[in-house]
Amino acid sequence: MNATLVGIFLMRRRYHPDLDVKQALKTKPDSAEKEKSMAVFSKTQALVRFLVSLAAATVTAVGLAWFFAGPRLGPHYDFLLRYRPAPPLSRELVLIEMKDSGKNAEGTKNAGEMVEPMEVTSVLRTLIEMDASALILQVPVLGLSSVGGSAREELLNHFDEEFALLERNIRSLFQAIRIGSVSPTDSERYVGDLVSLTERGKERLIAALEQRDQIDIQLMEKTAAAYGNLWEAGDLRFPLNRNGDAEHEEAAPGAPHYGKPRPDKDGVFRRIAPVLTEETGAEHIVYALLKQRYNAAIVEDAEDGPALMLARNGENIFLPLDARGALLPELPHGEDTFRRLPLELFLEYEKQEQELYRAVAAAEAGGYFAELAPEEYPSAWYYYAHALWEDLLEQGGEENRFRWLEARSGYFKALDNFINGSSETELVAEYERLLSSESLGEAAVGRVVSLRNEFIKSFGELREQYNRFKARRNDLQTTLQSSLCILGPPPEPGSRNPSDAEISAILANTILTGRALIPQANRNILICALGAAFIIALCLCRISVPATFCTGVFLMILTGAFFSWGFILTGYWLDPLIPTGTMAAGMAASCFSGLHILRRQASGLRRAYGAAITPAYLRQVIHAGKPLPHEIVTAKAAIIAIRGRGITAAESWGDPEEGARKIAEFRRTVAEHFKNAGATITGFDGDLATVVFGSPLERSALQLINKEIPYEDDIHARTNQTPIAKATGFIMELLRTAPETASWYFGIDTGEAAFSYSPITGYTVSGPPAIRARILSGLAPRYKARILVTGRVAETVEAMPVRRLNVLSNQTGNSKEPFYELIVKRGR
Repeated sequence: MNATLVGIFLMRRRYHPDLDVKQALKTKPDSAEKEKSMAVFSKTQALVRFLVSLAAATVTAVGLAWFFAGPRLGPHYDFLLRYRPAPPLSRELVLIEMKDSGKNAEGTKNAGEMVEPMEVTSVLRTLIEMDASALILQVPVLGLSSVGGSAREELLNHFDEEFALLERNIRSLFQAIRIGSVSPTDSERYVGDLVSLTERGKERLIAALEQRDQIDIQLMEKTAAAYGNLWEAGDLRFPLNRNGDAEHEEAAPGAPHYGKPRPDKDGVFRRIAPVLTEETGAEHIVYALLKQRYNAAIVEDAEDGPALMLARNGENIFLPLDARGALLPELPHGEDTFRRLPLELFLEYEKQEQELYRAVAAAEAGGYFAELAPEEYPSAWYYYAHALWEDLLEQGGEENRFRWLEARSGYFKALDNFINGSSETELVAEYERLLSSESLGEAAVGRVVSLRNEFIKSFGELREQYNRFKARRNDLQTTLQSSLCILGPPPEPGSRNPSDAEISAILANTILTGRALIPQANRNILICALGAAFIIALCLCRISVPATFCTGVFLMILTGAFFSWGFILTGYWLDPLIPTGTMAAGMAASCFSGLHILRRQASGLRRAYGAAITPAYLRQVIHAGKPLPHEIVTAKAAIIAIRGRGITAAESWGDPEEGARKIAEFRRTVAEHFKNAGATITGFDGDLATVVFGSPLERSALQLINKEIPYEDDIHARTNQTPIAKATGFIMELLRTAPETASWYFGIDTGEAAFSYSPITGYTVSGPPAIRARILSGLAPRYKARILVTGRVAETVEAMPVRRLNVLSNQTGNSKEPFYELIVKRGR
């Protein structure tokens, strides 16, 4: 009997020639490989994802670095710039702002966008007196300006005279026509003469205007020469309105300096070039002024890009420039801003001084200077200073300027001595002495009292007027002394951009404080972007697709926040969109490649395992992504070999088609029963079917369903949840309830077995337990037993009745394995 069993043992080993059992057992993974198998993607798949993600991110990094080169700035830059600490503001800068003239009905700027020559003259005269360092004009000077004061009256007189002459001529002509003094044949000639008179009147008015305007411009030019440090941008455009023509614009040719920087393509001001190196080479008017303070001021190509280098007294200041040679200035924000003075303040100051002088002249005429020596008269000092001012305008020179300033100081000193000295008390004492005289009659006393009271009142008004003027003068002197002034219009209401004057102040502040934002060189930007590409590709190559998306978004946010905060804290501008966009491309490529790999993997798993397990288990296996078809996995399982009695005989001796139908029906029935019970079909061979409880496929599916590792001996052994318990229990129930199983014989063994897939054989099980189960299924009919099990199975199912039958021996005879009949209880 033993020899027979050995022969059967050797014969049954030929059922799966494609897999050597010993070699399969050698492929059992160690603990390290088990840990690695927990990863969603294999090493090869992870490498593919890494390379695809790295390639996509690298291409994106290069593209973004090229697209944002310059750098190209946008709303995100404006947003982050608002959170930068406010830059220090030089107290040297003062903005002199005009009134906002608004826009006319056509939507174009009104003439208030230009400054009149007399206004510039007033500002220059005040700046000379207050010892301001320089004045920059950021607004064109009106060539044909409307004037005020006496000049206005003079122009009105010209208009009155011309139109009065025109009226008289018209009346005379029509009167002559009415009374017949002019014949109809001569009327055409007289009308022509009248039109000619009108044209000559217009020409005389224009000549008067131009003469008045020319005088104002000449006075402004003389005042500017006396001041010596007036700067006007050469790119200002001058509207010319003549003869009712539409407004024309003419640019000053050959402009040595420019004052209107161009905004970015979206119309927002973000940068300003000290020198237009790529175009005309014109310098910004502020840079042209301030570079005179330094020993050297050049634009040079440094290691990290172009930079503006300023050198003075051994101190070097480097201001980095962008690729076009422009500074990225820090914009003032919050409550701290540049000092500002309205243009009207200078005009009011001049008017207030004139009114004060008229009051002083009236006091002199009223005898208020009676107690003063002639050299102490404020009016004398005023005329003396005025004469020196005329000399300064005509001759210029520092000496004349100094003499005029000394005379002005003497005038205000004499005025202060007069108003705050003893003149008032001495004159009041004189009135009191007159009143105490007994020679005055009652009427004379009344007149003296009236004069005294009027003197006290007018002197008090003069003192108040002087104090107001003095306070304004002191404020102006405090603000303007040694200041760099910029005259221009205010920002347009609702505009996001500062005015041209504010832009000039921003550039001056950048140069004076030596503080500007630092655009990174394209090399550094590309290095950071490639680093981001490598990091995103490396971090995402092994994890699942949902985790890839979440991790990628987190890394993008982290990267964007890192570079944004870096800019806010340090002023180094490396566009966060470049590394963030690089990571977005890498994440997208990793997700798509992962989905493609999983789709291909799912298709492979479906082809490999679709016939072996139920669709529900197959979905879980696909979701888990393991075991992969190329893997050989070992597991402790219960192997069941099922043999259908009579099928082979029908195939061999009967009708082959009938045999084929029986085999197909047998396989269908086995697959239906056992797959629904959770078992795995591991092969068919004629009338033999092999199924397994506890296969790697079943374990992978149950682990996702139950959220725990199935068939752990220390957890499930006591609850009959081991593979062998499930197998024997299900077979017992199947034999009692399924009549179609009456001709089936079962061989059962348990132990470590190897599971593998190949396109030729499908999903199969190999190992000694599988061989013993097949042998036992073939021996069952000989022993007239429905179920034969090995000793290991008999020890496990202690609650079921078993009967020992014989032993199995291997081919050498040195190993003997007892087998038993598992007794089936009849009936339900």
